[in-house]
Amino acid sequence: RVAHFILTFQLLFTSLSQQDDSNFFLERADVHVINRLPSQLKIHCRSKDNDLGERALNKDQEFSWKFKTNIFGTTLYWCNFTWGAKFTSFDVFNKTVKPGCQDNIGIKMHCYWEVRSDGFYFSRNNKDYQKACGW
Repeated sequence: RVAHFILTFQLLFTSLSQQDDSNFFLERADVHVINRLPSQLKIHCRSKDNDLGERALNKDQEFSWKFKTNIFGTTLYWCNFTWGAKFTSFDVFNKTVKPGCQDNIGIKMHCYWEVRSDGFYFSRNNKDYQKACGW
């Protein structure tokens, strides 16, 4: 009886994991970085497995990417930010940031980061921003 349950679970898990868009074990997240500086911003974002490359964003330009979180809840993306002589690096998505990205019913995750001259602002809906940190 236990062997039957294990076999059934394995078949179900294998079937679901092969259907990329239907895998309900993994949550989908979108991260957006928006340059609100008066001049160009250089960013370099990556995770342990994915290097998204270096980007140069002009005023009001946006860089975004989508991914599925891992089953362990340890998905991590960080970015390096350079504006003139200023430089900083921080996690734009991790297990601490994740709850702030979820909508009110916990289905969609959108993390919006606006880069301003006085620091970095965070929002889940691209409307209500709160300052997260300075340069």
